[in-house]
Amino acid sequence: MLALVVGLQSADAGTVGALAVPLRDSLHIDNTQVGLLVTVSTGVGAVATLLAGALADRIVRVRLLWATLLICSVAMALSAMCSGYGCLLACRVALGAGVAVSGPVVASLMGDYFLPAERGRVYGMVLAGEGACTAVGLLVAGELGAVSWRLGFWWMALFGFVLTVAVATMLREPLRGGTSAHRMGSPAPVAEDRKSVGVGKECRSRWSP
Repeated sequence: MLALVVGLQSADAGTVGALAVPLRDSLHIDNTQVGLLVTVSTGVGAVATLLAGALADRIVRVRLLWATLLICSVAMALSAMCSGYGCLLACRVALGAGVAVSGPVVASLMGDYFLPAERGRVYGMVLAGEGACTAVGLLVAGELGAVSWRLGFWWMALFGFVLTVAVATMLREPLRGGTSAHRMGSPAPVAEDRKSVGVGKECRSRWSP
């Protein structure tokens, strides 16, 4: 599920590239304007990532995640209903700000969901999922774009709504601090360490001159 959340960002960027020709023909825009749809979204996302990282450290991350996914899904649906370039560009700005939240929040959740020994493997799976979503986004958007460019955004909106429901109902907010449940379940070694320290002090005081 975390891989799908991160992959939504890549799939969204791939969708615009796959729909470049239908967008030019329907909205009567040039290649520069098509490129601006991706550039503006990426630029806004870069700034929004800084704010998202700070929010991820202070509020409930799962709630933040599904709320931004919902906003992105609505923006994608509005993109499909746009009648002009200005409307589509405004939707891309909203998408850039919303989708950028996924990176810091997913990274923070991974640190608390998984043990340090398995985080590299899990992160590799998340990145693999991101790449797979990019490929699927290009393929599906390209096929739907042959019919209508609006369908290319509609299917992304539908995918986003389904993912929003899945995150809201299936993910649970973990305790902060990195696998804190494992640490809470092993107080004995700490007690033994303290006991050993106490015995060491007693021995030193007994044998000291």
